[in-house]
Amino acid sequence: MVEDDRPADIGDEPCYIISVAAKLVHMHPQTLRYYERLGLIRPARSDGKIRLYSARDVERLQQIHRYIDDLGVNLAGVEVILKMTERMAEMERQMRELQQEMMAEVRRLRQALGEPVEAEVVPPGPDAVARMDENLGA
Repeated sequence: MVEDDRPADIGDEPCYIISVAAKLVHMHPQTLRYYERLGLIRPARSDGKIRLYSARDVERLQQIHRYIDDLGVNLAGVEVILKMTERMAEMERQMRELQQEMMAEVRRLRQALGEPVEAEVVPPGPDAVARMDENLGA
């Protein structure tokens, strides 16, 4: 059994031991251990405390490798890029969730007003806020 609190997903299934993961990303196993100490990667652990890397972990290691070797980014820069990428993904998830909540509220209000619930809601364009400011005299 694997000790891990990440969500279950086929890409998150830990299946590669460190030597295999290192070969897949053309790195030395010690480099993977170093990246783990820095917090750049978090492999799962088996009951025997063996590091197990998922396909997603391997993709992340490949991305780190590209940042360093292809773009010349140092490890501190890699850490910042990865954290910002994760933060952006979380914000996008939150925005989708809010959009779904808003759509549900629009449907509820339409139903309360006796309007067709199925009617398409067209999101405002990028200049909608400027137009609202103009209409409000801002």
